[in-house]
Amino acid sequence: RFRSKAISRSPLLLQALQDFDKPVLMVWGEDDVTAIPTEAAQTLGQHKPRRDWTILAGAGHWVQYQRPEAVNTLLACWLEAA
Repeated sequence: RFRSKAISRSPLLLQALQDFDKPVLMVWGEDDVTAIPTEAAQTLGQHKPRRDWTILAGAGHWVQYQRPEAVNTLLACWLEAA
């Protein structure tokens, strides 16, 4: 196991995405313990109209495993629209 909370709450992702201007879909589980989903989504999506985000109920950090049908549907719709 790797304790990643400190890394996930650091500014590294924000810095890496700073100049990235391609479409991005961000998905968090509402019970994610490595991030504060709404805060992370608002920070990473700030002033970037091509960044879509969703927070799924009934999931934690491993949202793609805990809510695979919902994540697959989100991805399919997002890719279709891109």
